[in-house]
Amino acid sequence: METREIRKHFSKLGFMFLLGTLIIYGASRLTGWICKDMEVLQNNTNLQLLVSMIPMYLIGMPAMIWLIKRIPAETIPVKTMKKSHYALAVLMCIALLEISNLVGVLITSAIGAFKGSQVDNELLGLLSGANLGVTFLLTVIFAPVYEEYIFRKLIVDRAVGYGKGLAVMLSGLMFGLFHGNLNQFVYATATGMFFAFIYVKTGKLRYSIGLHMVMNLIGGVFGMIILRMLKYEELLELVQTGASDGVMMKFMMENLPGWIVYIAYLFIIFGVCITGLVLFIVFRKRFALPVEQGDVPKGDRLVTMLGNVGMFCFMIYWIWEIIKQLME
Repeated sequence: METREIRKHFSKLGFMFLLGTLIIYGASRLTGWICKDMEVLQNNTNLQLLVSMIPMYLIGMPAMIWLIKRIPAETIPVKTMKKSHYALAVLMCIALLEISNLVGVLITSAIGAFKGSQVDNELLGLLSGANLGVTFLLTVIFAPVYEEYIFRKLIVDRAVGYGKGLAVMLSGLMFGLFHGNLNQFVYATATGMFFAFIYVKTGKLRYSIGLHMVMNLIGGVFGMIILRMLKYEELLELVQTGASDGVMMKFMMENLPGWIVYIAYLFIIFGVCITGLVLFIVFRKRFALPVEQGDVPKGDRLVTMLGNVGMFCFMIYWIWEIIKQLME
């Protein structure tokens, strides 16, 4: 297939994702406008979170799926993954998540220091105050199923015919941009590529959904449980108001069980990260995706999949959203 036709294919994919994004945004804004004066929402974080997320899952994403499925796709051969290999993949994915999240935190912290104020994540703020059951439902059930179907199956099936490596990169990049903030872009892109690699190798979406669920469980549920045990918001307020060492020590001792759990959690995550890094080094050759006949050459991948009107518009939209989040 000629390069021009390949670019048209990716341009159409980009436009369909952009149109789906606008439908999600429109559904969310409309719901927010309808519900803005409802008193029941004013001090109810759970309802605020549901109102902000449900339109995306019930209206926006189904519409996006319908649009993207208009584009021709290929079927990936199905292979079974050994349980032992899947366990290793979980360890590697946790290491990738934690390390890339640390990189993202360092970048946003540096930007925050430069502009003189903290870079906020509105969704994280809502999740921190929500009921754990609601958080579990949205982050561990709804998000992995929808996002893996859209950003792994729908993207990879429509890009893999031009190269497995290209499909993996595109899936991760679009997934990272879709989060709309720099806090999540780095780790979402990194883990998104890992999820896409697993899907490309196995052709079974349930493997990447399972990994996604585990990652969101660790970050979205376990993380919140530990922060609440530490009474993180009260601690942050004490730090910001310049509380004395005595007051800080008293507060920490009052929440000693939370600190014990937190320190144990850090040790476990550190051990998993070291193990995951070692596994990446040991199995690094298995991450190579061979170039097959008909694939876009490695040197032309970025230009071919992103150098078109549709993908350009999709990226500009989300880059602008990220910039706005940084400036708030």
